[in-house]
Amino acid sequence: TREYAKYLSDEDAIRVGGSSNVGNAILQLQGEDIDAAERAGLIDVIRLAQFNDMLNRFSTSQGMAERIKTTVFPAHYASMIRLSIWAFVLVFPPTLSEEIGYKAIPVSAVLGLFLYLIFSIGKVMLDPFDGTPHDTPMNSIVRTIEINLLEQLGDDNIPAPLEPIKGRYLM
Repeated sequence: TREYAKYLSDEDAIRVGGSSNVGNAILQLQGEDIDAAERAGLIDVIRLAQFNDMLNRFSTSQGMAERIKTTVFPAHYASMIRLSIWAFVLVFPPTLSEEIGYKAIPVSAVLGLFLYLIFSIGKVMLDPFDGTPHDTPMNSIVRTIEINLLEQLGDDNIPAPLEPIKGRYLM
């Protein structure tokens, strides 16, 4: 969303909105503002170094999240796991049947189902930033950061924290 625009000047909002990477554009603006403040003598060299270090850490964290988001999980991994589960379900009952007889079939089915459920959970968790109920609740995290920053700035217009949807999950 363009929620960031309410914290930027119209000129900066247009500049950020036209960027292919909004996060990088905002970091660029912050860097330019810090540089201008240092040139104007509003901050000393030590604070400048601290601000630059902070922007570097933000950029590094953003880059790590973007790599997670854009890394494609090789399809053959999922195929191999699925094949392994089927091999287990088909091979395990005959080997276990000498020990426990016909009970090997339901035992193997339950174990196979358990392995398949673990596999399914893994597939759901592959994309933690897609905005589904099982993902990292980015909107809630960002809102919490927004609230904290506005409180530190002494702003009176603080938004309410995001509430769980249907009482179950945050987005």
